[in-house]
Amino acid sequence: MDMLVRHAGDLRAIGRGVDMAAVLSVFGALVFRAVVLLPILAVAGAAAVRIERGLRRLVWISTAVALLAGGLWLAGEAVDMAEAETTGQLLSALMPVLLQTRFGHLLLLRTIVLLAAIACFGMTADFGRLAAACVLAGMAVVTQAGMGHAAAMGGAEGTWLGGTEALHLLAAGAWLGSLVPLFMAVGVLPAAQARALSLRFSPLGFACVVVLAGTALVQALELIGSVPALIGTLYGRLALTKLLLFAILVTLAAVNRLGLTAALSGGEPERAKGKLRLSVALETVLGLTVVLVAGRLASVMPGIHAQPDWPFPVRPSLVALADPAARPLLLAAAGCAAFAALLIAAAIVRPAFRRLAVVGAVLLLPVAVAGTSPLFIEAVPTTFWRSPTGFAAASIARGAGIFAANCAVCHGEGGRGDGPMARQLPVPPADLTAAHLRGHTIGELFWYVSHGFAAPSGAVAMPGFETVLTEDERWDVIDLLLAREAGAEVAASGAWTQPVAAPDFAATCADGRAVVLHELRGRVVRIVADATDPPAGEDVTLELAGPGARHAEENACIALGPTIWTAYAIVAGVAPDQLAGTVFLVDANGWLRGRLHAGDAQERETIARIRAAPIVADIGGGGHPHQH
Repeated sequence: MDMLVRHAGDLRAIGRGVDMAAVLSVFGALVFRAVVLLPILAVAGAAAVRIERGLRRLVWISTAVALLAGGLWLAGEAVDMAEAETTGQLLSALMPVLLQTRFGHLLLLRTIVLLAAIACFGMTADFGRLAAACVLAGMAVVTQAGMGHAAAMGGAEGTWLGGTEALHLLAAGAWLGSLVPLFMAVGVLPAAQARALSLRFSPLGFACVVVLAGTALVQALELIGSVPALIGTLYGRLALTKLLLFAILVTLAAVNRLGLTAALSGGEPERAKGKLRLSVALETVLGLTVVLVAGRLASVMPGIHAQPDWPFPVRPSLVALADPAARPLLLAAAGCAAFAALLIAAAIVRPAFRRLAVVGAVLLLPVAVAGTSPLFIEAVPTTFWRSPTGFAAASIARGAGIFAANCAVCHGEGGRGDGPMARQLPVPPADLTAAHLRGHTIGELFWYVSHGFAAPSGAVAMPGFETVLTEDERWDVIDLLLAREAGAEVAASGAWTQPVAAPDFAATCADGRAVVLHELRGRVVRIVADATDPPAGEDVTLELAGPGARHAEENACIALGPTIWTAYAIVAGVAPDQLAGTVFLVDANGWLRGRLHAGDAQERETIARIRAAPIVADIGGGGHPHQH
């Protein structure tokens, strides 16, 4: 494979980052010229010519870099889209990618508006042309948002996220893209005019920082979504790096405004000007690094779609708050922490007591930290993984076969820990139908199935199945375990006391329409095993066809196949031959809320109740919410 093709991923990431930095530089230089520099040039005398010349040179160089980097980016995308393996195949793919894809169209648009901005900027100081150049350069910046994750999401959510991303890029360009012009102008202008310039730049920088912080928060919530994804995915770690650099940038900006700018009017203005330029230069380097990290972020799968690897041996849990035995320790820890905070406050207010207060706080804080230990429980690398199966009925049914072939020998056919090999094990197998199963996240169950665990003596209590079962097969087993535990609960108590998702499946209606259960969110769904009742009012009725069924009844939507029947029998806690006549009620958010018999007089009342109060928890991986 040719070297150019082999490093296509690096080319794409570098090209995208450098392209973004160069376009932001053009936009920032033009905004700086129009918003910050214009009144200063009127009184700058001979320095104005040098500043204008430097700005034009910066704009032209940045444009050239953007065009070259865009070519690298295009080459990387062409290798990926065309799956090219040689340089010849890459060259053949360039024009089709440029002319026939959304990415290519946006790259062309970016190039056209960027060149138009340079043409408007021209060689004159006409404000109308300068304003037009700013608008066109801003359009070039905004095209970057159309090539990011928001565009791939589509719909209203993608539009909203794309809008915030566009604002984020414009703010970044207006602030970071202005740093090089600021550096140049401060070096040329006398100290008094440099101070006036810095003061004019501060409001623009402050406004940009506010917009950057707000839009970054929106993007983090949409594209990362959780603390585990922030810590445990490449996207999240890059976002943390970007956040750290941003914090340093804001600190430097504050130092520039509050310290170094004020010093320009002091007794050593030239020395202060040198320090200010040095600080702006460092800010510029950090800003370029932030933009390059952002370019890499745009090429990485968002954290919300990746499986986060938890790096710590423990994780936070609020379960201990409900444990009466743990409450005294937690209250003591809270009291120690509060008293330590009071001592620190006293040390600030009354310096005479500072030494005593600091010693007391130092002694109390370790006690407070140790007292919070019940709020942390053991974790594994896959603790926060989510199941990719969607808790599908087919997955549950497949899991039943895999469990019978690999697990029943120890755990028993029903999963109650009573298999033929159970007595020969150093630790009795767990009852997998008991409620303790819900004490673990989906990801922890996946880890145990994959890696097993050892007995306190060090002997193998349960072998791992990572080399025996595929990843998909292990997820199928976990879906079975969760469905079986739910079935055991409803069989014992007549109801699901914890939220259980309705196993997902597809059905075909008599008029030829195809429906999938999860697509019916927002409406109450009746799932009837082998019944012919028509839909009731606004509710949707799906029928499960039992053994031997061939055709749907008139006006019914019917699901054929033994896997769906098997899955619903498991989650109902009955044998497959006892499922006929069972009615399942699913609320608007996809949760199972009732298991009745056909013709039950309470059905309408139950439907009205669950329509009025659906469970608000989000259906997580494996179809169960885990909030620890």
